[in-house]
Amino acid sequence: MRLLYVMSSGDEWEAPMYLMMGATRPGVAPVRNDYSPAAFYSIAWMFIGSFFALNLFVGVIVDSFDRIKKESDASATMTPEQQQWVQTMRTAAQQKPARGVRQPEWWPRLKLYELVSSTAWDGLITAVILANIVLMACTFWKIEERPALLLAYNRAMLAFGYIYYTEALLKITAYGPSGYFGDGWCRFDFFLVVVSLADELVDDGVFPLPPFLLRVLRVIRILRILRLLKGLKGLRDLIITMVLSFPSLLNVGSLLALIVFVYAILGMHLFSFLATGENIDDVRNFHDLSSSSLLLLQVLTGDAWSGLMSDAMLGEESGLCSDEAGDCGSWIAIPYFISFMFVGTFVFLNLVVAVILENFTALGNTNPDLVSSSDIETFKEVWATFDPDGDNFIPSKDLVSLVVCLPPPMGIKGSRRAQADGVKMVLKLGIKQHEGHVAFHDVITALVKHSYATSSYVDQADINAVEAHVDKPPPPPLPETKSKCATLPQLAAKPQMRRGMDGAQRAKVQAEEFALDLPSARQVFAVQLIGARADAWARSRRDRLERERDHQGTTHNSKAASAAAHSSTRTSGSGSRGGSAGSGSSPGRGSKAHNSTPPASRLRRFEA
Repeated sequence: MRLLYVMSSGDEWEAPMYLMMGATRPGVAPVRNDYSPAAFYSIAWMFIGSFFALNLFVGVIVDSFDRIKKESDASATMTPEQQQWVQTMRTAAQQKPARGVRQPEWWPRLKLYELVSSTAWDGLITAVILANIVLMACTFWKIEERPALLLAYNRAMLAFGYIYYTEALLKITAYGPSGYFGDGWCRFDFFLVVVSLADELVDDGVFPLPPFLLRVLRVIRILRILRLLKGLKGLRDLIITMVLSFPSLLNVGSLLALIVFVYAILGMHLFSFLATGENIDDVRNFHDLSSSSLLLLQVLTGDAWSGLMSDAMLGEESGLCSDEAGDCGSWIAIPYFISFMFVGTFVFLNLVVAVILENFTALGNTNPDLVSSSDIETFKEVWATFDPDGDNFIPSKDLVSLVVCLPPPMGIKGSRRAQADGVKMVLKLGIKQHEGHVAFHDVITALVKHSYATSSYVDQADINAVEAHVDKPPPPPLPETKSKCATLPQLAAKPQMRRGMDGAQRAKVQAEEFALDLPSARQVFAVQLIGARADAWARSRRDRLERERDHQGTTHNSKAASAAAHSSTRTSGSGSRGGSAGSGSSPGRGSKAHNSTPPASRLRRFEA
């Protein structure tokens, strides 16, 4: 049974199979037989005992871990959509706004900013990185023996370096030093640019370095391929899985380290006196804590652990030890190594698999129609364009633009009536306003709630039921640069200067003050929408009155011209009497037409 257990772990299982194949009869030496049917016994056991039974063991560990986790976080009674809601809100609660790049105002820098921020530029740099990686893979041993090829390789690498130098200079100019070094990817690019520059200077003999450090500098340049993760969503999901699994892996790793420590101390007391053998030697032994821990880590990997167990069982009959010297092993090695192999490998290492599988399954089973953790990352990138300082607040008037720039399911990017749909969406969000600004977490919470409430997967009652499982962070204080006094114009802050404004300026300042004092951003947009509709109605009414006045004036002029022509005809036909009568009748008609024209006070009233 012990042999079958060792074979099921995969540790040198082929050696017993060859012995079985060469076996003849008791008392006779084995004979090589490559066609012995005894091989099917070992192969069948590997399928049943290793591939099937041990994977069932893994399944039990993963299932138990998932069940206990659901019971601990109260997700056992939730639907998949409700679990996604809770996970998304927990991810959102842990996020902080990232610093963005402020768009420059000087037009040369603005054009440069648009260039380095465009999709075409990213595609060009990605192609350059791929070409650079392919070129780095073309080097080989003793390339220096072919001077022409080495010269071409070095010149090509130098050309790629100049491209990266140019990119860094363009971005620093466009973004500014604070904007460039405030971005994590830009800092990573700058580090690689410095490494490339140092490698070039070392090659030119400016800074002498040992050959080992020079090779390290050249190897670091391969990290430039990590920039491809910025645009590949599938790879980003794998990285997110590793990041989300890291806290749980720390817990499992801590328990595993505790098990290794306990068994290392136990091994030092049981096997520190062992004589050296085939596997336990001067490096792998139980002499001290460090060597014992390294030996147990080898056992965790399953590498020749059965040989270590055999060396720990050496008896005096082997001729390698003696009872008088006290350096022989004992049968205690069997329960020691088998129990450690069972607990360390079959339980704790499978717990690592369970943690990674649980996070990857949760990431892969997300509903694309509902907000998930990847959408939160997209929201952070878009938020940074409206809040480049990263102080958690943006003006309430920018909410519509933010929603228009966000892709579904959080926003309405790509909608045909983006502006109108954005206003309608913002009017449905109950976001609290802080002196004309909205907070980062308030906007995330409102957009996530709107996405789930408008879907057919989750009811509002279900959202309210699971909302208690989410801890909401308290709102941060409003920065002084975005307070009410800093937001209003300087003239509005001083009452004595406000008296010098005309009626329109004073009304505009009062409207801004009224909007800043409203408790909800939805009310601000409602007031703005009503004001826009009122302005449109007033303009249309004013235009109609002006058209009526122009029409009546044109009618009056035509009638006056007709009357003058008729009066002149009568004057020429009937003399001065008819002329005086004609001239006396014309003013009466003109005054009548003039009285029908709307007065200027009426127009001013409608304009107001």
